[in-house]
Amino acid sequence: MGVHRFKAIPLVFVIFMLTIMISCQSSDSEIVQSQQSQTNSSVTETSIPSETQSAIKIITVCRRISAVMTDDACRFQFATDGGVLGLGESVMFIFNRSVRFDDVVFRFNSDSKEFSLNQVDLKIASFSPGTSHTISARYQNESWSNKFEFQVGELKPLTPAILKLCAGEECVPDGTFTTPKVTGLDALYPFVEFISGVAYTEQEFGWFDQNYLWAELSLDGDLVRLGCLNCALAGRKGHEYGARIPFGDTGIFYNWDLKDLSVGAHSMKVRLRNSKHLGSWSDDFVFKIE
Repeated sequence: MGVHRFKAIPLVFVIFMLTIMISCQSSDSEIVQSQQSQTNSSVTETSIPSETQSAIKIITVCRRISAVMTDDACRFQFATDGGVLGLGESVMFIFNRSVRFDDVVFRFNSDSKEFSLNQVDLKIASFSPGTSHTISARYQNESWSNKFEFQVGELKPLTPAILKLCAGEECVPDGTFTTPKVTGLDALYPFVEFISGVAYTEQEFGWFDQNYLWAELSLDGDLVRLGCLNCALAGRKGHEYGARIPFGDTGIFYNWDLKDLSVGAHSMKVRLRNSKHLGSWSDDFVFKIE
C-alpha cells in the first residue's frame, strides 16, 4: 500500500470543527429526548415540583386510540364508552397538570400495591368484565390524587395500526426487505408484526399475558388465510388459524415467511377482536421486497 501524506490542519480550524460537532450532538440528543417524552406519555415533561405542591388530579382515563391523542379526544372517548375501559386495550391518562410519567405510581381500589405506568394496562386487563374500580396516582413526593372511577368490559376494540414489520434483522418502515439468498426448507425468515392499541408491558409482546384480546392479520388483502397474534388465547376462545407455520420443532408458530413472497410491493393490515366483538381493519401497512 502507498503512503499518503496530509498537510497539517490549522489548530484554530480543528477547534472550530469540534465545537460545531459537539453542538450538533447536543441538539440531536435534545430532539431524541423530546420525541421519546412525547411517545411515552400523553402530557409534556416539566420541572420537578417542590414537596409542598398540591397533589395531581386525574381528569380522565380513556382507551388510547392512537399514539398521538389530544386531551379532548380522550375525554370524548371515555364519555362515548360510557365510562368503560376495554379489557386488553391500552389506556391514556389526563392529569390536571404536566408530569413525568416515570415519576408517577398508581394504585387500584383499596389495594396498597403500587404500579408503574407500564404495568397499569395489564393490571386493568386482569379485572373481570362488568366490574367497577377506582385508580389513583401519586407524583414524586406529593400525596395521592383523587380516586377516579371506571368500569371494565369487552368493548368493540378500537382500530389498531401496524407500527413495524421485521424479518430477521431487517425491519420496515426503517428500510426495505431484500430477497433471501438461501431459500431451502430449513431457511426460515418469519415475519414479526408489531401493532398498536394493545395493553403492552415493557416487553414488546407482554400483551400476550392478558386473556381478552387477540389480533388478526391480512396479507395483500387476503381475508381467508388470516394470520394471528396471541393465537393461544384465540384457540381457547374457539378461533383457529390453520395457515400458521411451525417454527421448527419449538412449538412456536408464525404467519408468513419472507422467502415465500415475490419481489415488489405488498401490504398488511390488522384488526383486534375479543370473544364478543370484532374490530375494524387498520389502514394498509405497505412494504417492499427487492
